[in-house]
Amino acid sequence: LHLAFDPSVCLETIYEDDHVLAIAKPHGVLAHPSPGYWDRGTVAHALVGRMPSEMMEERGNHNEWDSFIPRCVVHRLDAGTTGVMALAKSSAAERGLTEELRAADALRPWAAEGKKVYVTLLLGHPGGASKETCITVDAPIGRNPQNQRCWTVVPGGKQAKTVL
Repeated sequence: LHLAFDPSVCLETIYEDDHVLAIAKPHGVLAHPSPGYWDRGTVAHALVGRMPSEMMEERGNHNEWDSFIPRCVVHRLDAGTTGVMALAKSSAAERGLTEELRAADALRPWAAEGKKVYVTLLLGHPGGASKETCITVDAPIGRNPQNQRCWTVVPGGKQAKTVL
């Protein structure tokens, strides 16, 4: 797959140096090409011409047969998620960021340093009618059997903990 630049995807730069680019990923934009988005509409398409060509080559170690994941994309945010994405502009940054993110995944729950933290904005009360102030979901997640684009709690999934 040869990616073409898509000027319709606007990415705000949060930070940039010779090795790393941090962008604000807008809602509704996928991180990388997949079915329905091969030609346009992804962060990867918006990076064409901005990233070194070798970092736009397909990452060889992913198990997603229906996706093209460039080497610069070391982590993803869902299309419906707005947030900061750290992108690798060099092989050294690709290795370093990948190692950091894997280490954060492997940390014990009580370890604070290096832990991945996601912040969300909710409309309404997360506790519903009971107005609970602390909600914890500690269960394995994986692809939703009814909609492979979504993730949900599933038996045998990857262990995850969400605290609201």
